[in-house]
Amino acid sequence: MIDIKNLIELKDKLLTHKGRMIESKIDSLKDSVAVLAFNFNNLNNFITEFKQNPKIYNIFFDEDYSKEREQFKIQCSAYILNFLSSASNWFEHTRKITEDLLVNTPFIKTYNDLKEKAFNNTDTFFIKDLRNYLFHFKLPFIGYQLDIKSKDDVTNNIFLDKKELLKYKNWKRESKMFLNSCKSDNINFFSICDRYYYRVTRFISEYIPLLEEQFKNELLDYKKEYENYKKQSKELRLFFDSVNENVNEHKNISK
Repeated sequence: MIDIKNLIELKDKLLTHKGRMIESKIDSLKDSVAVLAFNFNNLNNFITEFKQNPKIYNIFFDEDYSKEREQFKIQCSAYILNFLSSASNWFEHTRKITEDLLVNTPFIKTYNDLKEKAFNNTDTFFIKDLRNYLFHFKLPFIGYQLDIKSKDDVTNNIFLDKKELLKYKNWKRESKMFLNSCKSDNINFFSICDRYYYRVTRFISEYIPLLEEQFKNELLDYKKEYENYKKQSKELRLFFDSVNENVNEHKNISK
């Protein structure tokens, strides 16, 4: 016979189990990265498809295509904004989750070392600052560059205008260093996003396994308790199903 009181106590214990809290925070971290990946892929697909549009030159340089040009700029700005927002959210979620889990533990140094290795560069600061530019200043000027070296060597790029960006007065020092280091006034924004996204995926591929190893005992204990709870819940459900069957059979016989 299943001890229902014990099952309820086990459920209450699971709800406050440290391993459950840790697992939930690690899952939240994974979700933030998944949102970033979703927005990065949307931006990538949009730009790739647009660059393959046979009318791309007309859209940018023919006044008869002014509506299409405006539509492109609005859509592209939306994809850029979504990516930058998820990049900012991921970074803040990671910082907060790390503080919650690792405060006053030696492992905090491991996190800081990984973060320093992955993100201590000027273009990462620029990604973070560009979000503030869009939120507090204006949508960026988005341009198109066509480079024809020969019939078989044609490249095109979507770019941000460096001169327009520098009109913003609230760039942090590192972001301004990045902008000033760009030799061209046409900044290939997507290549910066690509590098940032690569750094995030590399950081996560190292950081999450280290977190799971750090809290291995708590996670294993929670999993063990949870499997025990599921087993007892299933046995209880089967018991009640059996009781219901017997009651229904008795009713049929009585008829």
